[in-house]
Amino acid sequence: MVNFKSKTNKVPQSIVSGHGGDELYDPLNIANEFNNYFSDIGSTIVEKMPSRNGMPEHTATLCSSFYLHETSEKKVIRL
Repeated sequence: MVNFKSKTNKVPQSIVSGHGGDELYDPLNIANEFNNYFSDIGSTIVEKMPSRNGMPEHTATLCSSFYLHETSEKKVIRL
């Protein structure tokens, strides 16, 4: 929970790595750990999804093409 009344902006000085559990103190290592986490999160979630016929469930009904219909500014604003 964020405390908006706090006058101090305390930033963590270290984080625990998700790859091995090491405590990281170096800002570059911390940045790389965050980058790795957010770069891998999509594939990590997909790996946990149940599959059907070797394909992830969410892709089983996708078609190979789509078409964008012409629209107007008024139609977009009505959305």
